[in-house]
Amino acid sequence: MAANLCCKASKITCTIANLPVSLIHKFCKPTSMAKKPIRKSLSNILHDSSIISDNIKLNAETISRYGIDVEAFTVEMEADLKKANELNQKQKQLLAEQKANTLELNEVLAKIVKGYARAKKTVKLAEPQARWKGYGIPDKK
Repeated sequence: MAANLCCKASKITCTIANLPVSLIHKFCKPTSMAKKPIRKSLSNILHDSSIISDNIKLNAETISRYGIDVEAFTVEMEADLKKANELNQKQKQLLAEQKANTLELNEVLAKIVKGYARAKKTVKLAEPQARWKGYGIPDKK
């Protein structure tokens, strides 16, 4: 139990907190949890890939000795980079359209909410309380 817990915990006591193993879980946090690697952004990946592809082309003679068909590799890499750029631009365009649609939807919803509130007040004034449920108004007052 204590082997993977915090503070270099031994089987008898925690070396930092100086507590029995049975109490370690109350005071110490586990440190053996693996950290997730930080993912690079798309622009960093595209930039780094472009640089490595260009430099592989420049040093084709040296690189080809180590098992890469430089011509095929760089052509495929450049095609993939081009496609990734196109898809990224399309995604940005769709995101902008989505934001515009969301703003429009929020405006329409605000108008509906105001209209509903006005209609609800009007029904409450015009109709007796016993008939409010017929309008979908569950209020008691």
